[in-house]
Amino acid sequence: MGLCQLCKSIDFANLPGPAKGAISYPAVAETHQLAEERRKKHPSYKYPSGTKFVDGPGHALYNLSHKKDKESFAIPHHQSTTDLENAAVGCDLCKLLLEPVRELEQNLRDVNSYAILYKPRHPFRYWISKTTSSVYKHGFIFWTQTKRKRMYFLGTIVFTVDDDSKLAQYIAGRLIEQNPASDKSWSRVNHWVTHCDKNHAEFTLAGSLPTRILDLGETTDSKIKLVEKKGLMAKYITLSYQWGGKVCLITERKTLAERVADIPWEILPQTFKDTVIICRHLKIRYLWIDSLCIIQGDADDWQIEAAQMGEYYAKAYLTISASAAANPLSGCLVQRDIAQYVQLPYTSNEVSDVVHASLAPFKLGDFGNQINILEDEPISARGWTFQERVLSHRTLYYATKQLYFECMTEVCTEDGFHSDDRTLKVDKQEKEELLDLWDTLAENYGNRELSFITDKLPAISGIAAFFNEQLGDTYLAGLWKSTLPGSLLWTSNKHKEEWPPKPPYRAPSWSWASLGSFQTAYEGHTSCEMLAAVILASITVPGQKLNNYGQATDGWLELKAPLIPVHIFEEDNPLIWEGSALQVGSGDRLECDWDYKIGKEVLKEFSLYILVIGRWPWNSIVLYPSLVIALELNGSGHYRRMGMVLPKLDHLGKHAPEGDVLCQAVTLI
Repeated sequence: MGLCQLCKSIDFANLPGPAKGAISYPAVAETHQLAEERRKKHPSYKYPSGTKFVDGPGHALYNLSHKKDKESFAIPHHQSTTDLENAAVGCDLCKLLLEPVRELEQNLRDVNSYAILYKPRHPFRYWISKTTSSVYKHGFIFWTQTKRKRMYFLGTIVFTVDDDSKLAQYIAGRLIEQNPASDKSWSRVNHWVTHCDKNHAEFTLAGSLPTRILDLGETTDSKIKLVEKKGLMAKYITLSYQWGGKVCLITERKTLAERVADIPWEILPQTFKDTVIICRHLKIRYLWIDSLCIIQGDADDWQIEAAQMGEYYAKAYLTISASAAANPLSGCLVQRDIAQYVQLPYTSNEVSDVVHASLAPFKLGDFGNQINILEDEPISARGWTFQERVLSHRTLYYATKQLYFECMTEVCTEDGFHSDDRTLKVDKQEKEELLDLWDTLAENYGNRELSFITDKLPAISGIAAFFNEQLGDTYLAGLWKSTLPGSLLWTSNKHKEEWPPKPPYRAPSWSWASLGSFQTAYEGHTSCEMLAAVILASITVPGQKLNNYGQATDGWLELKAPLIPVHIFEEDNPLIWEGSALQVGSGDRLECDWDYKIGKEVLKEFSLYILVIGRWPWNSIVLYPSLVIALELNGSGHYRRMGMVLPKLDHLGKHAPEGDVLCQAVTLI
């Protein structure tokens, strides 16, 4: 098509932009304000069941506060959706801008979205401003103002150019290749790796080879063999990928001799083939793939190698991540759907050429998370790949939309953008920083999927080993002894498992690793005045001499703390509150964050107690962060964690642990 007269009249190289602080986030979205006000009175308040927080246009209102008229920091685009729709018939840019408008309309129609409260009572008016993104420095933001002088952010339009464009020296953005094995793609990969080799050399030295590794030979037609060269110093590459339920090629005791002799090219699944091609292109002879380099079905070998996996990834020259591949058959070097580009005339520093405009992913735009790669990639759903990403010093990602390169210093993207802030990085830090980082990592990991639930702890054993080297602490099934009892204060998300816990055993009930769902550490767990004290703690790990951080088969924790009997509150309102509430004596209703989906009648079978962990002054009130525990029905006298509560003085009444506190010894399993 082309451009409409309005778009032709815009000088995209010299757009006005908002002053610093003119657009504030989050906007005074009253749902958030009201929620926070209610939380001050009721700290255990949750959003009503079914509330949807939009991750896209309409996700929040932003404040507009500017001393001058809007025209000083924005230029008007079409002043109604009808005008934009009509222009989109013959204008490529308006057609592109109409996409987020349609998404906004859909989000505002969603009856479960809190944004429905702000459905405008007049036609949208659209505006364009210079981008404020620290990553996407060339482009513009597209937004619409509401009647209440607030704005919905619709999207960021990014400008990119060809490598040989006259504007390449001024504009960082680059066009993404449809073929990740094109000459331009190989050139970009080579540049990233060699630049890191020269400038970040501490991470690119040869490491000691793993126990077994694939030898790719010296030429492209060399035989591929499984070899044992443990201790040899050489550069090697590791592969991070999804098994995806399709175990295409493995090494077993019965096939070990075959793998040592030759692994024929034709039997390799496509992801493995593509990885070999990448290794040979980078002139790296050795490749480590877990399914071929660990003897599958051999418990002893798996135990030994699982304990070393974190180190294998940490010492690799490079990790290749098959991020977009759902299984080993999918491949890395596959054709990709590229962005819809619109050509615009552009002049910078008296140099004129064409820029290619495209819509940035919403999460990465001006008011998003900047470069937050991989969040929506298939590989990010899997548990084992988490530590592979965290521990690898350098990773080349073959993702759904483009290539990414991440080292300990920077993140580079195929579309030409750059960030100095790597996500999910572990390195040597102060103890308190490391412990905060552990909480963050555990939260990121907790919701990932595992084919075998017993892998919950083994799949992060490499990260745990690294932290233990730095902390010199005692590891207790996902928690650190020095952080107890505060670190017992974690909560699970709304995607809870059904009660009772299904075998096999994962971890003791007081560890977040006992659950399959996401967890998050309670924000006050490090600042509470502790009323509970740890007496003894123990975890049983089979093969502990080989892997002290692996699968737990038993564990207990003895605490001395205030213990308060509770019962189920009988007037539950399922329209407002999820789950079952508690009551201490005749005190106020106390909402509980239960660890499981468990019915009220089942809960009544247990003797329930509040185990008070600490005392936390919060605003003008005092909270008593506590665990809800149940006495085991088998007569053992042991207790099991069932959830977490934040009672106030009104909830506890005369049972509040003030003054001389009477503590009791309990054993949690």
